[in-house]
Amino acid sequence: MELKEQKMKQLLRLFLLTALFSLFFFKAEASHLMGGEITWECQGSGKYIFKLKFYRDCNGTNVPSFVALQVFNHPSVTSISLSLVSQTDISPTCNSAGPAITCAAAYADTANYNPGAVQESVFQSAPITLSGVPPAQGWVFVYSDCCRNGSISNLQNAVTAGFTLRAAMYSYNGQNADPCFDSSPTFLESPSTVICMGSQFTYNHNAFDPDLDSLSFSFAEPLDRLNTGTYVAGVNPPPIPFTTGYNYNSPLPGTTQNPGNSPAVINSKTGEISFTSLTQGYFVTVVRVQSWKCGTLVAEIYREIEVVLLPCAVNAAPTVTYSTYSSTVQAGTLVSFTLNGTDTGMLPDGVTPQSVIINASGTQFGTGFTNASTGCLNPPCATLSSSLPVSAPTNVSTTFNWQTTCNHISYNSICNTLSNTYTFVFRVKDDFCPVPSEKISTVSITVLATPVVKSPKPQCVSVSATGDVTLTWAIPTDSAGTFTGYFIYSSASPNGPFTLLDSVMALATNTYTHTGTNANTAPVYYYIQSRSGCFGQVLYPPVDTIASIHLNVTNPSNGTAVLSWNAIASPNIPTSIGIYTIYEEHPAGVWTVTGTTTNLSFIDTIYFCNATINYRVEIADNSGCTSVSSVNGGTFQNTIVPFAPVFDTLSVDDANNALMSWNIDPSPDVSAYIVYQFNGTAWIPIDTLQGINSITYNYLLSNADAGSEQYRLAAYDSCGNISPLGIPYSTIHLTSAPEICLRSVVLTWTDYPTIGTGLAGYKIFQSTTGFTGPFTLVGTTPPGTLTYTVASLGPQLTYYYKIQAVDSSGAKTASSNRITFYSATPIPPLFSYLRKVSVTNHNQVDVTCHIDVAASTL
Repeated sequence: MELKEQKMKQLLRLFLLTALFSLFFFKAEASHLMGGEITWECQGSGKYIFKLKFYRDCNGTNVPSFVALQVFNHPSVTSISLSLVSQTDISPTCNSAGPAITCAAAYADTANYNPGAVQESVFQSAPITLSGVPPAQGWVFVYSDCCRNGSISNLQNAVTAGFTLRAAMYSYNGQNADPCFDSSPTFLESPSTVICMGSQFTYNHNAFDPDLDSLSFSFAEPLDRLNTGTYVAGVNPPPIPFTTGYNYNSPLPGTTQNPGNSPAVINSKTGEISFTSLTQGYFVTVVRVQSWKCGTLVAEIYREIEVVLLPCAVNAAPTVTYSTYSSTVQAGTLVSFTLNGTDTGMLPDGVTPQSVIINASGTQFGTGFTNASTGCLNPPCATLSSSLPVSAPTNVSTTFNWQTTCNHISYNSICNTLSNTYTFVFRVKDDFCPVPSEKISTVSITVLATPVVKSPKPQCVSVSATGDVTLTWAIPTDSAGTFTGYFIYSSASPNGPFTLLDSVMALATNTYTHTGTNANTAPVYYYIQSRSGCFGQVLYPPVDTIASIHLNVTNPSNGTAVLSWNAIASPNIPTSIGIYTIYEEHPAGVWTVTGTTTNLSFIDTIYFCNATINYRVEIADNSGCTSVSSVNGGTFQNTIVPFAPVFDTLSVDDANNALMSWNIDPSPDVSAYIVYQFNGTAWIPIDTLQGINSITYNYLLSNADAGSEQYRLAAYDSCGNISPLGIPYSTIHLTSAPEICLRSVVLTWTDYPTIGTGLAGYKIFQSTTGFTGPFTLVGTTPPGTLTYTVASLGPQLTYYYKIQAVDSSGAKTASSNRITFYSATPIPPLFSYLRKVSVTNHNQVDVTCHIDVAASTL
C-alpha cells in the first residue's frame, strides 16, 4: 500500500510539471526560427566554404533543401547558394525515465507540444572564390527570413518582426582575398536553449579561430528582416526594439524584473556568459565574435539564439571542482588536473540518485579524448582519463593531461605573436527531467614560447678598397640559450626585394664580410634577423636596415671637390656619433683629415696646382666601430685665388721707417706676400716676402717723417694665383706748431681709423733724450680728436714727440713718425711806445703800450 501511494505521488508530480509547461509555454505558430550563425572556412584549394546553421523549435515547419546568402559590397558576387547537409536534435537530454523534451515528441504530438525541443540544421556551400580586397565596411553575408516565434519576452512585437543573420569579412593590410588566407571563427559548443530558473548559470559558446587569431566577444542587436536594397549596418535591416527593462547588452532578465536576478554578463576575452534568473520566458540573445589578426579586424560572426527559461522543479546544478593547475605555461610543461562533478539530487521519482555527466569540447583534444597523437589542432593532443561523455551516479571525475611542446606555438613574423591560448570547455550536467541542470566551465591555457633572441642592432658598415662590405652588429642577449643563427639579407634597393645572403651560427660573432658585392659603385642594403626560440626556427623581425656608404665626388672645375654620400640608415643608427669625418688622400697612400660635417655633403677646397686626390667618408659608432665609405676622387686644379691679406698694424719705427704686420692668410697654400706702396698716382710693389708665415715687414726706404704713407698687401699661392689687393692702410703723420709766447707746442696728426678690437683713442708721448726715448705719456685724446697742445715747456730745450693709436683692449698700438721741437725763449723789446694814459674815477691808471715789433724778434 505504501509503495502504491509513492508511485501515485510521482505520477502527480509529473502531471503537474507537464501542465505547468503547457500553461506557460504555449507558442503561436510561425516559422519558429530561434537563431543561427554564418561562418566560412578557407580551403587548401584557396577557396571558401560557407556554412549556415538554423536553430528552430521542432514544432515548426520543415526547413528547405536549399537556401541562399546575400552578399553585399563585393564587386561581382551577390549571392552564395547552400545545400542542407545535416539536421540534429539538440534538445536537452535527461534520464530515460523522462519526461523528455525531444523533436521526436514534438513531431509526434504537435497539439501537446512541450517547449525547448530544438533542431539544428546545417547548410553548406560548394567551394567558392572571392576575389578582391574587402572595402572598409567589409563584405557582408546575410540570411533574412520573415518571422520569429510569437511569444518572445524581450522584444517588442516579436510576432511581426523579421529575422536576419549576418557575418562580415574585412580587409587585412590590403591583401587580396583570392587565394583565401583566413577562416572565420566557429563555435565548438551547441547553444544552450532550455535553462532552469533559479540558479546561477554559466555558459560558453566556445568560439575558436582556426588561424589562432585573437578573439573578442560582446552582445549585439537582433535584426529585423532585410528590406529591399543594400545592407547598411544599423539601418537596413533595422534593429528590433527591446521591451522595457531589456536591451541588447542586457538581453536576459535583470533586477528590473526581479531583485533576485543577476543580469547576464559576457567576458570580452573568453566569451563566457553568466547570469541568474527567477524570471521565466523566451529571450533572444545575440553574441558577436570578432577575429583580430595582428591587431586588425578581419572577421566578424554573430550567433543568435533564443533562450528558454523554465520554472523547473527545484534542482540544483552539479558542483564542479578542479585540482590545481597553471593557466600559463612555457612550452614543454605538462598540464595535468582532475575535474570532479558532484550532484546529490534525486530524479523526479524522489528515489533514484541523479547521474552526473561530463562532456567537453576543444580543438586541442585528441581523438576520442584519449589519443595524444591525432585528432587535435596541433599534436601532442590533450587527453582525458576516459572517452566522453562519462557519467556516474552522484559523482564523476576525469583527469586532464596535456604535454605542451613548441608545436603549440604559432609564430607570426608579421605581428611577432609568440604565444597561444587554447580553450577547453567542460560541460557538467545532471540527468534530471525534463530539463537537466548544468555547469559549464572554461579552461584557458596559454602556452608561452621559449624565449627568443631579438635581432641584432646593426652598428657599422664598411666598404673596402675592393668593394667588399663588412657589417658589424651588437650581440643580442640569449637568456634561454635558444639562439641558432644570424641570417643576413641584402638588396640593391632600400625597398627590396631582400634575398638571403648568408648565415652566421655563432652568437658571439658580430661581424660579417660580404665579398664580391662591388659596393664601390653603388650602396648595398642589409638587414639581419636572429633565429631562435622553439625549434630554433623563429626569425625575429629585423631592427634596422643599414646601407653601405657610397661616396660620389665631382669636379666643378672651380678649384673645389664636391662630395655627397648616402646615410647608413634613416633615421641614423641611435648609437652613431652623427658626425662624418672626410679624409683626403694625397700623395698616394697618405690620408689626412680635411673636414667634418653632420650633413651628407661636403665641399673641399683644392690647394694643389694639379693633383689626383681621393676621398673617403667615415662615421664612428659609440660602440667603438666605424663605418667607412667607398673611395672616390679625381684630378683637380687649384684655381681659387687666396684671400686678400689684412693688416694687423701699420706703424713708424724710431728711424721713421714704416713698420707693418698682418694676419696669416686663411688660404693654406699661400707661398708669398707682396707689399705695395702708393706713390701718389699708382700702387707700386716694393717688396715680396716668401712663406705664409712671413707677416712682418720693416720698409727701410720709407720716408714716413715727410708725410703719411699708404700701403696695401696681396698674397699669391703655390699655383701662382694672386689675391686682390687688400684694404689700404696709412701711417700716422705727426706735425707741430709752436706757441712761443705761451711756451707751448700744438701737435697735429693724421687719423688712424681702425685697429685691433676698435680704436679707443690716441696717446701723446714726449721725450727729451732722443727718438729712442725714454718717452713719457703726457696726454690722451679720444677717437676723432687729432690735435693736442703740450704746455709749460722749458726754455731752450729740444723735445721729441710721437703719437700712438690704441685699441680698446690696450694690447695693440700703431705709432706715428717721431718729430723734434725746440722750445725757444722769447726776447723782450728794446723799448715801447706809450700810446695813451688815462685816469679812471677810481684813481686807476690805464696804460696802452705800443711794442716795437722789430726790436722784439727772436
